[in-house]
Amino acid sequence: MFISDMNKFVLFLYRSAPKETRDKANLMTSEKKLRQELEETRNELKKTQNYVKTLKKKCNEDEVSYLFENTKKHILSINQLLISVIKASTYFIFATFFS
Repeated sequence: MFISDMNKFVLFLYRSAPKETRDKANLMTSEKKLRQELEETRNELKKTQNYVKTLKKKCNEDEVSYLFENTKKHILSINQLLISVIKASTYFIFATFFS
């Protein structure tokens, strides 16, 4: 009940204050709300920027991983080609030496 009486008293003071004072109070309240919204927006922007950085790192890591695997496959195919060339040259050497 005390809180109800207190709210009534504050409302009475607000209504009995001059219009200029009420406008100033409204302006201050609006300003406070806008500052809170601005702070929330700044925090969301920071979160978004961090998320973008994380995504860029992930994309770079994925690209590097893809290039690594692709290079690894290329090296294996070159290695197999080299083995087949060595076998062919060995057969050629043995064929010419023993014939």
